Amino acid sequence: MSAKGFDSDIVHNGEDALWYVREGSYAVIVLDLLLYKINGYQVCQSMRDEGIKTPILILTAKSSEYDEIESLELGADDFLRKPFSIDVLIARLLALLRRGQQIELNHISAGPIQYDYESRSCQINNQEVKLTKREAQVLEVLLFAKGRVVSKQTLIHSVWGIDFDGDHNIIDVYIGYLRRKIAQAQENNLLETIRGVGYRLKDPHESA
Repeated sequence: MSAKGFDSDIVHNGEDALWYVREGSYAVIVLDLLLYKINGYQVCQSMRDEGIKTPILILTAKSSEYDEIESLELGADDFLRKPFSIDVLIARLLALLRRGQQIELNHISAGPIQYDYESRSCQINNQEVKLTKREAQVLEVLLFAKGRVVSKQTLIHSVWGIDFDGDHNIIDVYIGYLRRKIAQAQENNLLETIRGVGYRLKDPHESA
């Protein structure tokens, strides 16, 4: 996961998982059900019973509807079966991060960009930038990535959905729209293409 820009701690049993969660601060938790000592169901239930509200994504080889239903009833926020695509996993994690942020506040900022979820309004250097729904959704994903590179596949899954079977080059079109709108309000364009990898919003203080 570190290769995708996420810092992570990895543990292999439920007791350690609970210790890390209680002692640390995490934006999102990926939880396997088949853990040693204490299984994933018990870890999930203990977290929720203790008032720990961190978003939980269940990632498991167990595939029955019962497993998914029980996980969600115990307080998990999402459920993903193995095998899985890393791009699908990243898209799910970004969705959980956005959902968690929206519960706490209605806006996010990155450098000169100020974005409001509720109204989908955007300001750059205090100048209003009008966005279409799709442009706003793409910008949301990039904002929540907090400077990490987001792949084209992850953007497609996050904005158009995992089952989208159209031309994936559509994301290049919307990146182009966003880049032009940002450039009109910001001298140094913050939307960067990492060729062959994806896209990211640069820190405005980074050197060109």
